[in-house]
Amino acid sequence: MQASLRPLGATYSNAATRNRCSAPLTPFVHPSKAATYRANCVQSSASASAMPAVSQDFAAAASAEHVQQLLKLPFPPVPPLIGSEKGSFAQETITTRLPTIMDTVLADMKLQAQESGGAAADELEVAAAAVREMQADMPVDGALKPLSVPDSLPANHPLRAIIPTTNAAVAAWQQHMTQQQQQGGTAAAAAAASWLQLPWLVVECYLYVRLATIIA
Repeated sequence: MQASLRPLGATYSNAATRNRCSAPLTPFVHPSKAATYRANCVQSSASASAMPAVSQDFAAAASAEHVQQLLKLPFPPVPPLIGSEKGSFAQETITTRLPTIMDTVLADMKLQAQESGGAAADELEVAAAAVREMQADMPVDGALKPLSVPDSLPANHPLRAIIPTTNAAVAAWQQHMTQQQQQGGTAAAAAAASWLQLPWLVVECYLYVRLATIIA
């Protein structure tokens, strides 16, 4: 079963029916079509790589060994959907759907703060501010922030393993996409670790881990 594993966010787009800026999401693109797909996507990849974003150093926040383990797993044969692809499911997800979900989270936190009062309400307001900051970064392609394990977490809390893995996954995808862009002649600098420049599924998984870190 090991051969069937793919890194976090390994989602494919359809090379047979459209370029990566307009195609519907499909489960798989056959490797034989990958070369044609990449050739068709050079222009859109160049536009995406030109978008300004400040990368955070996820590699420094993750174990180098962990990142290398993820890089050894099979990646998609073609570029995955990213949020900078105009009109795509990925763009709608990052710029609209996920911020809307955060609205419901904030509404729940506000209600809980009103019911709790006192110090608990103050803690919830601090957490809500962190959620609002994250929410505001999504549609404007803000930089992703490396995650830290809260000191207050119990020693056996699942987040103590999930957070380092998330940092390693972002670092691995950033390195992989940088290599792909450089091989295609579409980028000279590192791929941005930002909301609209990494695969949408990587970003969505990162979102929920970061949210869990905020409210832990």
